[in-house]
Amino acid sequence: MSNYYVETEGGEHVSVTEIQRHLLLLLEEMDRVSKLHDIQYALGYGTALGAVRHQGFIPWDDDLDLIMDYANYQKLINVGVASFGPDFYCQSFEIDPHYNVTLPAMKIRLNHTELIEKTSFLPNRCKSGSGIFIDIFIVDSVSSSASVHRRKKLGTVLLMPLLDGLNLLNLKSSGLKSWYLKRAERYARENAASGFVELSITWPYDLLKDRRIARSALYPFSEQMFEGKMYPVPHDIHAYCVASYGEDYMTPPPSSNRVPKHIKSISFEVNGNDAETAG
Repeated sequence: MSNYYVETEGGEHVSVTEIQRHLLLLLEEMDRVSKLHDIQYALGYGTALGAVRHQGFIPWDDDLDLIMDYANYQKLINVGVASFGPDFYCQSFEIDPHYNVTLPAMKIRLNHTELIEKTSFLPNRCKSGSGIFIDIFIVDSVSSSASVHRRKKLGTVLLMPLLDGLNLLNLKSSGLKSWYLKRAERYARENAASGFVELSITWPYDLLKDRRIARSALYPFSEQMFEGKMYPVPHDIHAYCVASYGEDYMTPPPSSNRVPKHIKSISFEVNGNDAETAG
């Protein structure tokens, strides 16, 4: 792991290695539950990049991303969530209607910890807590037509200010959220025969960028070493990383850019012994 630090608003330095150790606990539990119920998932985005470039976390990375399709996400909701141990809890719209649907589909959190993200305009409204988490993103079928796909994404981008605004004001919007999620799932289902996949159109923050990749580059998942253990990754990890980060993905960024980006404040062992807090 790493010798990098998160500098919180309070000026405290928190070791990224310690953060990654907690993230790994979440990953190991997700892997256990997935094997128990035959839920297919893979390391995604910066976590997949870390696997291929560092055989583990990117040394300065302070989050962990997983990907799966809608069918496996539904299995996670239906049978997986109830199988997590007592140290873990899950948040999604299906579990708590306060969940912000423009975020990743689910967050799996660690009990007795607390984390506040830098994206303060997207506050966590779920009542179950704000523990350290890993993100579950849905990646599924999209149109083979770039223009059709762009129009679908445009609808999402136009809805983003309304959904985020309602969340920021803590106003009820479960009906709109439900429609928003069903719209995205229907789009994936309608394009099941397409040769392309991309992050679900519920994610608006890429705006209209076309990040489609060949289905054959993602599925079936292969395996890659990550922190001393084999985990699922996209089938063609090279093609996936090129699509996500460009041809030079194996070259780390300049040292000035090697900084943790997501955490505003963090606490370990909340309500437990030997509490450690920074923020």
